[in-house]
Amino acid sequence: MLNEWYFSVNLNWVSAFNFDTNTDILVYSLEEGRLLAKNIAERDVVDEQANESPQNNILRAY
Repeated sequence: MLNEWYFSVNLNWVSAFNFDTNTDILVYSLEEGRLLAKNIAERDVVDEQANESPQNNILRAY
């Protein structure tokens, strides 16, 4: 279950952007019911260089 998946870009000349994810993982068995429930929420910060495009860095982070 994907709760949140986005990036935020600051378009200053040299900057960084955030890549945020929030996912619930649920694993079920027909015989035993729910086996696992786990939430993974992370933030990756990607530093940009002046000679890089935000689009390429978003693809690289993905």
